[in-house]
Amino acid sequence: MAEVLTLPPWAEEIRTKYETGAASQFLLHTNIHDVYPLGGAYLRLRDFLTRAMAGGPQMLVVHYNLAEGVSFPNEVMLREFLTFFAVHESIAGRPATKPPAWETLQPELRDPRLALPMLGRLLIIRNNIFLFIDHVEKIAPAADAAGLSMDDRRNIATLQRWGFEPAFLAKNNFVILVSEHQSAVHPDLWRGNPQLDSVPIPFPDEAERRRFIEAALHRSPLEVEVPPPRLAAVSAGLSLVKIEGMLKQARRGDARLTVDEVVRRKNELIEDEYGGLIRVVEPRHGLDAVAGMEPAKAELRVVIDAFRRGDAANCPMGIGLIGPPGTGKSYIGVAIAREVGVPIVEIGNLRAEYVGQSERNSEKVINFLESIGAVAVLWDEIDQTYGQRGERGDSGVSQRLWGMWSKFLGDTRHRGRILVIWMTNRPDAMDEATKRPGRLGDLKIPIFYAADDPLGVLRIVAGRLGARLPDDLTPLSDLLTDYSPAEVEALVTVARRTAPRENGVPVFSSDLLVATAERYRPTRNETMIEFMELHAALESTFADFLPAKYRSRTRADMEAQAYDRRLRLTAMGLM
Repeated sequence: MAEVLTLPPWAEEIRTKYETGAASQFLLHTNIHDVYPLGGAYLRLRDFLTRAMAGGPQMLVVHYNLAEGVSFPNEVMLREFLTFFAVHESIAGRPATKPPAWETLQPELRDPRLALPMLGRLLIIRNNIFLFIDHVEKIAPAADAAGLSMDDRRNIATLQRWGFEPAFLAKNNFVILVSEHQSAVHPDLWRGNPQLDSVPIPFPDEAERRRFIEAALHRSPLEVEVPPPRLAAVSAGLSLVKIEGMLKQARRGDARLTVDEVVRRKNELIEDEYGGLIRVVEPRHGLDAVAGMEPAKAELRVVIDAFRRGDAANCPMGIGLIGPPGTGKSYIGVAIAREVGVPIVEIGNLRAEYVGQSERNSEKVINFLESIGAVAVLWDEIDQTYGQRGERGDSGVSQRLWGMWSKFLGDTRHRGRILVIWMTNRPDAMDEATKRPGRLGDLKIPIFYAADDPLGVLRIVAGRLGARLPDDLTPLSDLLTDYSPAEVEALVTVARRTAPRENGVPVFSSDLLVATAERYRPTRNETMIEFMELHAALESTFADFLPAKYRSRTRADMEAQAYDRRLRLTAMGLM
């Protein structure tokens, strides 16, 4: 390669492995729809790689995808290919007097049944070929054997041969396969293939975003209220293409580009891109709005301070909030995330109906979380989506999800940068390795059904719902003793319907609240609640997180009681 260009690290890795013979095939995935810097310009992936890797005078550059078929960057390479094709046809017993017309041939070469074998022969007979195959998941999809057509199987076998047979390996050729998701490509291509290297293209880091923003503003000035370094910081998680689109949109409008505007547009782009997989959370309350739980809040403030100081060694990998429904786990999780002071995202349902989609959803979310920088991740009902080790009758989906997320969440490089705040009412349904210390179990906080401070919860809920309480709440103390936070909120909602109003504000009297509490009947399954509380108590990191009734029990006693409650619930048909 005559011209030595400065490349991004992932591209330099590809060039080094190719030049040293460590690999000749590469599967590129993740941030494949971006632009990449090369020689002062920003290029799309195919053009970037063609220029960066295929600059030698003897190199024949060939592009292929289902939509366009086979194509070439210039006429010289096209003519060489047509000459080769005529020879190929002659060997196959279909001699031609002259090379075929490209207008006739090109539509036929969209079909991988024709294109792949022909490209394979080209790789055998010629050196210095740069072959770029886009959307490889369309011709070699990741599916169970029963779900693959004969054409799919033939395509997979053809592509496999390129990485194993000596006739292919003897040539100095360069094959690039591209797919947004590695998991969408049949694993036979990227597992156990010594000549194929799977390379994720990362989302741009802060320094790359800053260089791009500075270059874009230099080319086309735009009035902004913040300097490029700040814009680069708040655009974490976005590709350069998305940032460019944001700048173009700002140029078309009249408003100046502010940090708030960048954050707003960024959140919109993220939610549009990831659909229901990720939701950006804008919290309105912190730990001061959480009633009771003083020992747990004291511990949380210690670890939150470690995050703020950048003391990664003393930051937990995960914080678990464990307890029955209606206890305010999600509310507390948001409060913790706000105190940490970093962007907050909530993981949605990763499971999908179609084969392989659950794995692709997880891969997409993991890639995003690794790209966004410091972030707090809220994960409700983690037992429902995380997956488990071992077979569960779902064709191995749970096991594969467990493997993907366990690798990500066990990566200690994320400590102090990615904080996962997870919630569950069924920790017994989670794999033990998932909730161990060093992964998600560094700090596990039990949340019990009865509010620790029901009157404190009442004050917070009334303030949030815009209701005025009486100064003296003593008459309610005994009535709300075993109420959950959700039941306290339901009580306030019921009372608000009949409360008199002053300037539109509901005004609660003691008599109204007492009458409502005496009339209101919470619906509960006490056996289910006790079962979930016992498991929450068993998971607690510290003894002082437990109320007295659980603190005095031995672990063996609580395990026996949890087993007894499970049997009862099974008899009820609830488990």
